[in-house]
Amino acid sequence: MPLRAVGKGKVKLIGDATGNRGLSPNSVANLVTPVSLQASFEKLAREDLPDLILFDFIQCWIPGIAAKFGVSSGYFSVYSASTLAFIGLANELKYPQMRMKPEDFTVVPEWIRFPSLVAHRPDRAAVMFHNMNSPGVSGKSTDHRKFKEAYIDILEELYQKPVFPIGLLPWNTVKDKINHPDLPNWSDAFKFGTEYRMHVQQAHELAHGIELSKMSFIWILRNPEGQDISELFPTGFLDRISDRGIVSI
Repeated sequence: MPLRAVGKGKVKLIGDATGNRGLSPNSVANLVTPVSLQASFEKLAREDLPDLILFDFIQCWIPGIAAKFGVSSGYFSVYSASTLAFIGLANELKYPQMRMKPEDFTVVPEWIRFPSLVAHRPDRAAVMFHNMNSPGVSGKSTDHRKFKEAYIDILEELYQKPVFPIGLLPWNTVKDKINHPDLPNWSDAFKFGTEYRMHVQQAHELAHGIELSKMSFIWILRNPEGQDISELFPTGFLDRISDRGIVSI
């Protein structure tokens, strides 16, 4: 299906971005427009009617097309049930009467009626509030009912639709061993996820921890919001770890 153009024949995304990875919240609207493929998708569905359509958050128009042809559809979310339950309903995001200030994100919302620790720290609440009120902010859940049953029940109550937890998506260990046969034998890895853009303050804290650990390491970091490389790390960090670490940006 052809990508819909934006502006004068160009897709106005940041750099060579082809998805929401790497985009700031207020830039997502520029992605929603080029992936608006309603007409092409409807033609495809009409010619080769599927049994089920799973869609991402950007393709919010798919349920309407699916209903038109009597096809079941489901929203696939990479977020946990507890996160989705904390965020709440879409109309609460559009008309946030209950969340008028950052502090409102530091407490458990009233629709979670059981003891819960799911809430933002004050520093992250301010970021959440800013993102929710930025221009352009536009279920299946990767969870397991045994661990998140109460939150899944909340989601079914909020959405008035069934929610199916699918568990964690398994890592392709076979492919990893083929590409890097020795790496799993000596390396412990932790990941923030391909969608995560670390703030400078967080990069500094992680750098301090890595330095204190005295361990050899490889750190692959996405440059947050186009910051100058000299600002990403504490002063002298790269020199101090040069004999035991590799940093790639």
